[in-house]
Amino acid sequence: DVDYEIESDLELVVEIVDKLGGIDLDINGEMLNYTGNQIKEILEKNTDDMLERQIIKCIIKKVGNNGFTKKDFLTIIEKSETNLTVPDCYDWDKYIQKLCKNAVFVN
Repeated sequence: DVDYEIESDLELVVEIVDKLGGIDLDINGEMLNYTGNQIKEILEKNTDDMLERQIIKCIIKKVGNNGFTKKDFLTIIEKSETNLTVPDCYDWDKYIQKLCKNAVFVN
């Protein structure tokens, strides 16, 4: 079951990717670091679900390396349509880095 849903435009993705210092993404066999605006442009032109999944994996990997602060969760809540509240995620900053480091992707 899904406990929380977040719906947003690509501007939130831009902000998250930039907060993380960009993401390393392999496109056409070339690994480059992309900014939030570059990821937005890729997603606007994208018709490939695999590329979207790769971007999501890269973001999760970067959160696993860098962590995420209470302020970052607040930004998500304020800039999206979500049922997530501050009390829900108040202590998540303590656990999100380890959780993302141990993420396993299926399909």
